[in-house]
Amino acid sequence: MVREIKEDGPSDVNLSKAKAAILEKRKEMLKTNSYWNMKLIGMIYWGNNVDRFLDLNNVINKITVKDIQETARKLFDGKNEFIGIMNP
Repeated sequence: MVREIKEDGPSDVNLSKAKAAILEKRKEMLKTNSYWNMKLIGMIYWGNNVDRFLDLNNVINKITVKDIQETARKLFDGKNEFIGIMNP
């Protein structure tokens, strides 16, 4: 699946579904105090961009199949791998 995303990107249908799910979740989160608290702390304490927060729906809607494909190529280039051993 990762190889497919790297080569072809997600399908338009899957990308649309993912965007819709993210936007719906954000819409629900906007109703909670914890979300606003987290965002305000991020903006005040960490200097997160206020404009990006206010325009997040447009930022999400602008994501393209090519954006996902390029990101997958960067993240899954084989340089970010590690071997972990779990002991019972």
